[in-house]
Amino acid sequence: MEHPAYGLLRPVTETASVLLCDNPGRMTLDGTNTWLLFEPGSHEVVVVDPGPEHPEHLRRIVDEVARRGARVALTLLTHGHADHAEGADSFHRLTGAPVRR
Repeated sequence: MEHPAYGLLRPVTETASVLLCDNPGRMTLDGTNTWLLFEPGSHEVVVVDPGPEHPEHLRRIVDEVARRGARVALTLLTHGHADHAEGADSFHRLTGAPVRR
């Protein structure tokens, strides 16, 4: 069964939204959460944990940022597990944003 949140950017607060990656498993449960942090009035976004090497998910992040007329200013990794960080290099190539580990 597909999770209803896959591919849907869900606002959590005025400045934070979450995108659930379609990588369910024993360690990821329903999937990895990727956070997009938006400062009101800014055209820059901070992305926290872009997720695994999952091209659809990484592209969805880029598309959601662009849809807001913004750009990724920084990518932060909370830790080095593959489900949170494996896609960081590909995400960097897509956005040009620096990655902080």
